[in-house]
Amino acid sequence: MKTFLVSLVLAAAVLTFVICNSLYIDGKIEELLAIAEELPADADAFEADAAAAEEKMERLWTLWDESFERIAFTSGYENINRADDAILTMYISFQNRNADDFTIARMTFCDGLKRLKMLESFSLDGIL
Repeated sequence: MKTFLVSLVLAAAVLTFVICNSLYIDGKIEELLAIAEELPADADAFEADAAAAEEKMERLWTLWDESFERIAFTSGYENINRADDAILTMYISFQNRNADDFTIARMTFCDGLKRLKMLESFSLDGIL
């Protein structure tokens, strides 16, 4: 009977960790995605709004850097590396004022975040 109770407690602890981790990752990805979607979506918007987007880009870079290890803890490396490469390209392109590379990297980063969110969520798509 003790073995059964211990296994129940351990199962509950694991389930609690999985739920808390999933909620944390979902929240961080939502926050990252909201900031990324506020950034200029095309070359014309980039040229017109580059100075105003600088604070958002810095905030996005800092938040990604702070969240990366925790997200990578349970996420698939293929998807997290895709998002990581995209934000690096996006950040460098922003610093160099290269609108074309920035917009491509922004789209890739947003897509990578959406895939990470889908795979980390409690949905049938994330399980299959």
